[in-house]
Amino acid sequence: MANVSRINGFRPVKHVNGSPFNGQGNIYVVASGQTVVPGDVVYTTGTGSSTTGVPEVTATASALMAGVVIAVINAKVDPVTGKMTGGAIALDTPQTATAGQYVVVADSPDIVCEVEKASFAITDIGANLDVTGSAGGNAATGVSLQFLGTATTNGSWRVLGMVQRPDVDTIGAFSKLLVTPNAHYLKASVTAN
Repeated sequence: MANVSRINGFRPVKHVNGSPFNGQGNIYVVASGQTVVPGDVVYTTGTGSSTTGVPEVTATASALMAGVVIAVINAKVDPVTGKMTGGAIALDTPQTATAGQYVVVADSPDIVCEVEKASFAITDIGANLDVTGSAGGNAATGVSLQFLGTATTNGSWRVLGMVQRPDVDTIGAFSKLLVTPNAHYLKASVTAN
């Protein structure tokens, strides 16, 4: 049976040493002019919230990533003070975060994520590839539209292999791959961000 395209961004599944991903992440604030959803890859800006000191992330690709958005914290509650920031709490889905709102990011530099690639060849294993597709996802569904591309400009993700699962049974179109970050800000020591 052929693979089916189901783009939904990057999904943390385990760590490089094989231990399972347990859902942990850290809080970040979304930069001005940005919209992100769970599954989007975010990058550090080298600054943070002027009121809480929470580090800031952007969906605009740069050399150093922070990780993958795994949750959106409701925009009406400040995660640092626990105080309402205005209005009434809405638990509507999809949860989309825009400038000044908070997200939980799986920011471990050894995280392994599952992601779709439009066309996969066995020689892609070990390749360093970039994110493609638009950040911010589908506003109606809150599903990330990012996937693994073919460009090697930043080489931000290393391909470890194909997901071993019955619904991913062929090498080629719409394969689901396991990848780990290369240019992660917690691995870098030579730049400010």
